[in-house]
Amino acid sequence: MTMKKIMTSIKTLAACSSDDNEIQNAQPANPTEPQRYTMTIEATKGDAAATRGLSLDETKHKLTPTWNEGEEVVVVQTVGTTNTTLGTLKAKASTDGITTLTGELVGLQTDAQLKFYLHGSTYDYTGQTGVLLSDANSIEEKYDYAFAATNVYTIDGSNVTVPSGINLEAQQSIVKFTFVDSNGNAINAKSLEIETTNPLVEKMNNIDGTGNSQVKSMTITPASATNVIYAAIPNTEVNKDRPNDYTLTVTDGNGKLYTYTKNVTFTNGKYYEVKVKMPKRCTLAKSTVGMIVGTDGLAYYVEDKDNLPTDVTAAGMVAYMNGSNGLVIALTNMDSEKMWRNSIDEANTYKPEVKGQTWKVPSVDEWKLMLGANNDDGNDRNCKGLNTAIEKAGGTALQMLTSYWTSTRKSPYIYCMSISSPSATADFDPMFADEGVSIPVRVCFDF
Repeated sequence: MTMKKIMTSIKTLAACSSDDNEIQNAQPANPTEPQRYTMTIEATKGDAAATRGLSLDETKHKLTPTWNEGEEVVVVQTVGTTNTTLGTLKAKASTDGITTLTGELVGLQTDAQLKFYLHGSTYDYTGQTGVLLSDANSIEEKYDYAFAATNVYTIDGSNVTVPSGINLEAQQSIVKFTFVDSNGNAINAKSLEIETTNPLVEKMNNIDGTGNSQVKSMTITPASATNVIYAAIPNTEVNKDRPNDYTLTVTDGNGKLYTYTKNVTFTNGKYYEVKVKMPKRCTLAKSTVGMIVGTDGLAYYVEDKDNLPTDVTAAGMVAYMNGSNGLVIALTNMDSEKMWRNSIDEANTYKPEVKGQTWKVPSVDEWKLMLGANNDDGNDRNCKGLNTAIEKAGGTALQMLTSYWTSTRKSPYIYCMSISSPSATADFDPMFADEGVSIPVRVCFDF
């Protein structure tokens, strides 16, 4: 986005006359009844309201800065470590990005630095609806923050000017996202979550530096489901003009999740158009019990198990969730029965590997969590529900009339999970640490 060039004309309050001083020094007849004043400000919202602060040129795929009539710029002065709001300037309508700002300042000091904030001195990116123009909650109206500062200005009587003008620099990039699925069909999003490795600014109070909020995710919720969402993406000094990992999660009208991750640089003041091809999947933190886990470390819906991306293999199933954390169980046993010590040492060699995760032998408590999460009644001593879910995910059920190792050891005992048939009851039995015993191993990992 092109910077806004403003020729600034500022009017300060006129010096008080002697009559004014007399009025100011006069006291009310009854000192318990303070004098009251009424201020009337003429404001216009009509045809001027349709003037766009950002004009989108679809033919050139760019934004052109324009000015609304009466668009406001807050002026703050800094003297030493003290910041004071002086007043608000208002713009004349303009279509070329150049305007004249006029307004009153109260309390200007000659040794101050002046700071100018388009759309206010507190940046707040919450509540975005994905709209660019001509809407009360659009980027144009609420999220197109810009800033300038100068120490060079002249005072002539009651007039203050900035001879060279100021350049207001955008404090965010603007991105047009268009979402399609793996087949190129539109994904109508009812929400978009943007997560980052380095933090984003969610709210920033630039007056006194307090109350700033930095987050690693922001959510945009359109008024109705759409496959085109505009986002004002702020940057902090940590990731300014640097690549950042952006993970986009779209929730469609049916509640299905689509996730895409890309390392990219979004520069403040720039406009981007991005078409995102998104598989129907989600991060483990957003998964639900029963979803398939691929070798890429993402979760897929069971109905899509035969249509995973070509470079992804099904490796496990989400067997337990608690908030954004949980347990994933492998879809098959390890390749052979093992003695307990070998099962512990070799669990992390289970194939297929899952990106970013390490397989292990479940503890007694972890087995109970996985069993209980897959039974409607929460029964943590029955493997029927877990077996059904594993088979739906394309895996092999736990064997009946056998035992599986756990990682739980309370000397001199090692615990195993024994499964009876036909009731599929799971008992957790202590065994002596006999290195000669080999039984099946089903591994898991936590996230």
